[in-house]
Order: sequence, then C-alpha cells, then structure tokens
Amino acid sequence: MTPELEERYRSWMRDLFVDPPTPLDGVHSLVCTDGGSVIGFLGVVARRFSVGSQTCSASVCTSFCVKPGMQGGTGSLLLEQYRSMPQDFAFVDEVGARSSRLFVRCGWQVSGLQSIRWALPLRPAARFLERYGRRMGRLARWTATPAAFAIDTALALMPRSPFCYRQQSKLTASHLSASALSEWSTEFDKAGYIRPVADDCYTAWALARAASMTQHGELQAIGLRTSTGSIAGWYVYYARSSGTGQVLQLVADPSQAYPVLEHLASDAAVRGMTCLAGSIHAAFLQVLADRRAVLDQESGRRWMLVHSKDKDIVEAFLSGNLLISRLDGEWCLHMR
Repeated sequence: MTPELEERYRSWMRDLFVDPPTPLDGVHSLVCTDGGSVIGFLGVVARRFSVGSQTCSASVCTSFCVKPGMQGGTGSLLLEQYRSMPQDFAFVDEVGARSSRLFVRCGWQVSGLQSIRWALPLRPAARFLERYGRRMGRLARWTATPAAFAIDTALALMPRSPFCYRQQSKLTASHLSASALSEWSTEFDKAGYIRPVADDCYTAWALARAASMTQHGELQAIGLRTSTGSIAGWYVYYARSSGTGQVLQLVADPSQAYPVLEHLASDAAVRGMTCLAGSIHAAFLQVLADRRAVLDQESGRRWMLVHSKDKDIVEAFLSGNLLISRLDGEWCLHMR
C-alpha cells in the first residue's frame, strides 16, 4: 500500500467512523480483536429518521469484514453486539448473497422490494454495443455504431414506443439544494413513511459526498411540481455524456410516477446516456415495467436488510413505506 493510499484510508476511516457526520450516543463502529490483532470490523454510521411526529434513532452498517480463517463466530459476534446498541432500527442495503445469510441467521429480515435493482434502457442498441462491443473486432464495432444509432432513432419514433421520452413536460423542474431536499422530504405527505429528519445535517453531508464521486458523472438533484404547485416527485442521479446513469433517489406521488420517470429519462437521454439504473420503489413498479426496465445484472444481487424490535418499522420496510434510498444507504459510505 502506497503512503498516499494509506492516507486516503486513514482520512476515510476518521471522517466516517471516528468523527461521523451525525453521532448518536451508544451507536458506534465495532472492532473485534484476538491477541491484539484485528480480526473483524463493522462500520456503523448513526442516523435519525422520523415516522409522523416521532423521531427514531437508527444506523447504517457497512464495510463488514472478517479476517480470512477467523470466520467461526466472529461475524455473528459483531452483529450481536451491533443489535444490542440503543437504537430503534438498523439497516444495510448493499449486502451480497453470502453475507446476507449471516445477517438472516442473526435475526435480520430481508426487505425484498428495496433489494430489487432495475436497469432502464434508453437507447437499447447503443446499450447492447456498450456491453458486448468489446467482443467484436474494431472494424465490426465501427460498422455497427451507425446501425445502432439508426435502430435507436427508429425505436424512438415508433408510435407508443417504450423508448420514446418527451422532452417537454407539464411539470415544473428546479434544482434542489441539500436544505431544499430535506424540506421536500418533509413536505411529501405520506402517512406512515419512514423518512430522514429535516434538520439532520446528514442529507447535506451525503449530497456533498455523492457529488465528490465524479467518476460516476455530475450529480443532479431535480425537484418536480405540478401546475397547481404540489410536489410531483424528485430525483437524484449522476448525469454523464454516455453509459449508465446511477439513480440514487427517485420519489413520486403514485399518480405522478409516469411523468416523473419520463422527466428523468428524457433528461438522461438528451445527455446521451444509454441506460439508467437504480433501486426499486413501490410507486414505480408499473411504470418501470411498462418502459421495459429489466433487472440490473451488472451490479449483481444486493440485498437490503433491516433489524428492529418495532414491528411497525419492520413492516414499513417490507411494504415499501420508505423515503430511504441509496442516498441514505451504503453508496455514500464506501471509499471510492
């Protein structure tokens, strides 16, 4: 490890786990040692959420690792210690299939809906070339590129095509700052929804952290209102000139799901992107299906799991009554 990389790790560990953006008493990261040697680690970042007028203490866990050869009970011990912390609930949203089995054995529940990752092709022929073009020769790829452009253009012009996105919208768009995003989350009136508290500085920290990951593109936070001024929805995603745009947050009133997704997809298509990818929300199940979205195979299976003694909180996760997105989960917690 180079000195520069070591310093990056030290800075990341210090800023996230030693001096976290939203500390809570008794909620902290865990280290497991054996004879003075570190054999396990579970990173914990505290959060505060609200359900109606009540505030909940919570946390996200991340960077869960156990030293090879020391798996016998070490991971379970860390998760048991984590469960005993004074908090209303804990969640994790990027757990692989192997680790998810350990979480389940330790009493966590899979939130199936939020574990679904979708991919929405905007220009399917160009998307195909991006994924499989490397297997073709240079001449074949050079020949196929204009053909792919022609196919995508024809698909967009076909009547009722799922790949046609109108650039004009009846919704009024505005860029959202961190404070505005918190206000919109509070104003979005859905009884029983679990949402980040409006006065928590975490939203500003997460947006700044996500925006610094410029390898994914330029972060955009766009709010959409109807002609009457009510909130239709909003989205936070990485805009780039080609490739896949990662969607960190996509929210809409169920009656406005179609125009909100239309606005997002149109914005991405104009910029030249070939695909969008994100995690599912109940309001968008039908519209994503109608637009020929598919399961995202590139990022692999990633599970969201939750643990809480409060059955209502667990039920909110299982039913999708959440304003908890990738922006609130592990995406902003990794060292990238």
